[in-house]
Amino acid sequence: MVAGAEAPPFTDLERSLLALSIALFSFLATFGNFLLWVSILCNKSLQRISNLFIFNLSLTDMIVGVWNMPITFVSVVANAWLLPDWACAFSAFIDNTVLFASVWTVAFCSFDRYYMLCRPHSYRSSMTKRKALIMIGVIWFVSCCFTIIPLFQVKFAYYKYSPFAFSCGLNCDDKGWGFVYCTVYTIFFVPLPLGFIVFFYFHIFRVSQRHGKKATNISNNKKDCKKQSRQQNNLRAALMILIIIGMMMSCLLPISILGMFSFITGSTAISFKIFVAFHWLLLFNNAVNPIIYGLVNPVFRKAYKNTLERFLLHVGCTTKTPVQKTLHSRTVDANSKSTSSLDEVMTVQPGDRKKKKKKRGGPNTQLSVVSLISTHTATSGGSTSNLRSSSHVR
Repeated sequence: MVAGAEAPPFTDLERSLLALSIALFSFLATFGNFLLWVSILCNKSLQRISNLFIFNLSLTDMIVGVWNMPITFVSVVANAWLLPDWACAFSAFIDNTVLFASVWTVAFCSFDRYYMLCRPHSYRSSMTKRKALIMIGVIWFVSCCFTIIPLFQVKFAYYKYSPFAFSCGLNCDDKGWGFVYCTVYTIFFVPLPLGFIVFFYFHIFRVSQRHGKKATNISNNKKDCKKQSRQQNNLRAALMILIIIGMMMSCLLPISILGMFSFITGSTAISFKIFVAFHWLLLFNNAVNPIIYGLVNPVFRKAYKNTLERFLLHVGCTTKTPVQKTLHSRTVDANSKSTSSLDEVMTVQPGDRKKKKKKRGGPNTQLSVVSLISTHTATSGGSTSNLRSSSHVR
C-alpha cells in the first residue's frame, strides 16, 4: 500500500473540483463512445472499412472511461492509492497499453485516409476488412509487447503509484537497460507515430489542393460530379481525423515532453500541479473524441440523432420524433385500408357481388368515404341502379 503522506498537498476544494471533472469525463467517455458503437452497428452507411479504426479508437477511449477514470477518481477522493501493489501494476499496464494503442490507431487512421485519397483505385481493390482487422490486431500486440515488461516489476522498469497524477505509471532506471528501454519506448510512443502522421497528412494536403483546383474547372458531367462529391466526403473524413490528431497531440505532448525532460535531467523540481494539469488534459481528450465525430462529420451526426430518437421512443420519453411520426402514419394508412375494405364488403348487396368481382382489380376498386356514404344511402332506398352509379363517384 502507498502511504497517504506521499500525496501532494492539495486543498479540499482543489481535489473536489478535480474529482468532479474526472467523474464528468468518465460519463462523457462512456456514454459518447457507447453511442458511437450503437450508431456504427445500426447504420450500414457507417459500416465501412475505414471506420474500423474509428471503432478501435473509440474502444481505447471507452476503456479509459470505465477503468482508468474511476480508479483515478477514487485516488483523488482518498488522496492516496488504496488498492494492493499488484493492482497498481495491473492498472498501469492497462492504462499504458490503451494509450499506446490509441496513438498508433490514430497513425493507422492517417495511413488509411492517405491511401483512400491518394490511391483510390488500389485502395478499393487491396484494402479489405480482413486486412484492417489484422492491422488493428498488430496495434494491440505491439502495444502489449512494449508495456508488459514493467508488469513483471523488473529492476530496470516497473510500475509505481505517482501522487503527481493520482494513478500508477511507468518508472525506469536512468542507467543501463532502464535507459535503453525507456528511450525505445518513448520513441515508439510519440515521435515515430507523429512522424508518420505528419508524412501522411502532408500528402493529403497536397492532394486536397490538387482537387480544389480541378473543382473550379469541372464539367457538368454526372460522372465528374459524382467523383468530386466522393472526394469531398473523403476529405471531410480526413479533416475529422486531423482534428482528432490535433486534439490528441495537444493533450498528449505536454505530459510526454515533461516526462522525458524529468527522465533525462533527473529533475524533480517541476511543480506537481503541472503534472496533474497535464494528466487532466489527457483524460479530457478521451471524453471529447465522440463529440468531435458528431461536430465534424454530418454522417455521424445524423446517426447520433437517429440512435437517440430510437432510444427515446423506446423508453417513452418523447412523442414527436420523426421515427414515431413515420410509424404512426404507416399505422393510420394500414387501418384506413382495412376499414375501407371492410365497409366495402358490408355495403355490397347480394345482387351486385358478381359485378363487384368483375370490377375488382381496376383503378376504382377502393371506395372513398363519400362513395361509401352515397352507397349506403342508395341501398337503404332500395334502388340498385343508383348503387351502381354512385360507386363510381370520387
